[in-house]
Amino acid sequence: MTFSDEQYNKGNAAFVGENYALAINLYTKAIEIDPSRQNYYRNRANSYLKLEKYQEAKFDANKALNLGMMEPKLFLWKGISCYYLNEYEEAEKAFSEGKTFDNETKDTFDVWLDRCTVKIQEIKDREAEILLSKLIKVRHEWYQTEMNVIVNILVKNAKPDEVCVEISDKTLLCKVQGSDKRLEFELDVNLAHAINSQRSTWKIVPSKIEIQMKKLAAGQWKTLDEIRENIKTRCVVKKNWDKVVSEEIGEQDDNGDEMFERIFAQGSDEMKRAMNKSFVESGGTVLSTNWKDVRKKRVETLTPDGMEWKQWDGKLTETKALKGKF
Repeated sequence: MTFSDEQYNKGNAAFVGENYALAINLYTKAIEIDPSRQNYYRNRANSYLKLEKYQEAKFDANKALNLGMMEPKLFLWKGISCYYLNEYEEAEKAFSEGKTFDNETKDTFDVWLDRCTVKIQEIKDREAEILLSKLIKVRHEWYQTEMNVIVNILVKNAKPDEVCVEISDKTLLCKVQGSDKRLEFELDVNLAHAINSQRSTWKIVPSKIEIQMKKLAAGQWKTLDEIRENIKTRCVVKKNWDKVVSEEIGEQDDNGDEMFERIFAQGSDEMKRAMNKSFVESGGTVLSTNWKDVRKKRVETLTPDGMEWKQWDGKLTETKALKGKF
């Protein structure tokens, strides 16, 4: 047995006894004597991993792999080391390579691959949030003369290769995409009126992008965008005459007859029948506009609280019928 093997075996004993620091020391002595032995680096990598010294564990795992030792656990240890060093893409690669071996640890590789996927997505999401927070805010404005519509994109120092403007007779499209991804803007408009695209121009100046569109006809535009007119539909709304009566009574003055005559004159034939029938049959104590309710039966007298209705000579007190025909 060589002296390097002797140190290696002592290192294994220390590892089994969970004395990982001593094991590392003994493996290191063995490596110093014979640095070509793959298993020396492999076992020291595992000892470093136990002590959560991930950079050293990664180095030894790579060293053993480079020396030709293609064991699945080396890929696993390398991947775990990279994961805790926040090197998730490299860890994902190591786990993927280790999974290709026909071994019993494929489920373990799958677990670590899932963890890497989550971490990588979290990083992408954070990067997207940071990028969004740094985006240059771009505004646009427009004004007009008798014959022109001018649109200004308020972005400073735009470069020609970052700007795309397309003008047609009824549309305007302007895209600005900065090379550093902080500048991103798009204006896509269906114009309110047709223009002469052949005589329309645009240019970049230090403070903005200026787009000048030639009107086909002189006049003022109310808006830059096309506003779609709502489809007009005819709908019949039934008027709640009981509510009208209630509101009118609440607002009536001393001349109540004129108010009732006005309501009566504005109502439908059925409403007029209902008003006349309810008023006459109830002795003037009920006024209904709902013909469906009053047509079925006689309308009973409804007296105010604390009062009593009395007949005179066997007849109901004479009431005044509302004007109108029914």
